[in-house]
Parts: sequence; structure tokens; C-alpha cells
Amino acid sequence: MTRKKFSVSLIALFIALLTAGVAFAQGQNQQGTAQNPENSLFYNIGNDHRDVAILFNRLETMVAEQDQMGGGQQATDTQALFDELTTALLAHGAAAEQTLYQTLADNQTNGTMDTMGSLSDLGMQLAIDLHVANLQLWELRNTTMDSGIWLSKFRVLEDNVTSHFKREVLYGYSEGMAALDDQQATQLGQQYQTIKQQTITEIESQDLNTYLEQALCEPILGEDQGFCITTDSGMNGGQTGGDQTGGGQTDDGEETTS
Repeated sequence: MTRKKFSVSLIALFIALLTAGVAFAQGQNQQGTAQNPENSLFYNIGNDHRDVAILFNRLETMVAEQDQMGGGQQATDTQALFDELTTALLAHGAAAEQTLYQTLADNQTNGTMDTMGSLSDLGMQLAIDLHVANLQLWELRNTTMDSGIWLSKFRVLEDNVTSHFKREVLYGYSEGMAALDDQQATQLGQQYQTIKQQTITEIESQDLNTYLEQALCEPILGEDQGFCITTDSGMNGGQTGGDQTGGGQTDDGEETTS
């Protein structure tokens, strides 16, 4: 399957998932609960999946055209679209972590999928997925876009985000639906939209790269697993603020871990 066909089928998949999210919310309505499908947590997440898939497809196409046409306005448009994708992923990550992932992480019961272990493990894994995506975004934003390796790195990001979205749907949706009643799903859906918009507003109020670096330094679901970026030592794993005790690099460039 070619990259183009893969991207098109991916968009079709997320449209189907979005439809499933609406059906889930409407199913709750049929059970007697007054609920707008667009307020459902699962509808909102599915909607973002579709939008991000479209942005990936548009950006990959634009980068390929830029390679053929050269710089100029095309390069400016490509950078603006990449900024839009970065913002979309950051906003989705912040909103999903504080709603679905945190809810799953707080649940200590075993999930129905043996391979995923407990719901707590699932919540943490989904949060880590997007933290890794943020690391890849930071690397891409610090790589020359017209270099040959940029598109290859971008495709790795796309593949990883796609795998995360599939895991989010196959496990996060099913386990989340089982763990939440319809009222909780609606409340979390509203919180999701609020957090997402607040994140976008905050991003727009400052430099996008600065916000991304700050986001990387934040702990994941309250755990000390952030990666702070400093001008002196590059990217360091460990605690947010104060003493950095995580991985780094030796003088000869070899990576070390704590």
C-alpha cells in the first residue's frame, strides 16, 4: 500500500470512528438520558483523530510538492501547516490526558484486554504515547524542513500517532465506555473541549516552540517522567525543575540513563 492510499484509508477509518462515537452517544439517549452527541468525550476525541489525520495527509502532500517547486511561499505555507498540526496534537494531548487518560489511570480494576493489564496501565501508556509524539515534534521543529531526513522523520511521527490513535480507540474507547456512565462521559467531554480551547489560547499567546518545550518538561499524569530541554545540556530526562537526575549525554555523546 502506498503512502497516499494509506493516508486516505486512515482518514476513512477515523470518519468511521467518529460515526461510532455519535452512535454511542445516541445509544445513551435511547436509554433515556438527555445528551447531545457532540458533548460526548468519545465523540470529541474521535473528531480530533479525523482532523489530525487530515492535517498529516495535507502536510505530507505539501512537503512533497515543496521539494519539487522549491522554497518561497510554498515553504511558508508548509511551516504554517506544520504549526497547525503541532498545535492540534498538543491540544489533543493536554485535553485527553486530563480527561480520558487520568480517568483510566485512577481506575485500579483490571481491564478486559489481558494484553493491556490494568486500566491504570492503559491510561499511563496512552499518555506516554503522546509525550513521545511531543518529543518527535520538538526534533522535527529543530530540523531543517527542506532536508531529506525531515520527511522520513515526519512519517515516523505519523506512524506513531496513528498507532496511538488506534490504541486509543481499540482500548481507550472500550475500556472508557465500560468504566464511565453516560453522564460522566458527557461531563468529561465538556471538560475536554474546555481544556483543549484553553491550551490553544495559551499556545497562541506565546512562541510555539517555547510552549512545546514547557510541555515536555511537565510530568506525565503526575509522575516524574518529563524531559526538560536546556540550552546547556540539551534534553534531559528527570524531574521538572530543580535538580535533573535523569538521562543525558556523556562528553563523547554517548547516551546515559538513570
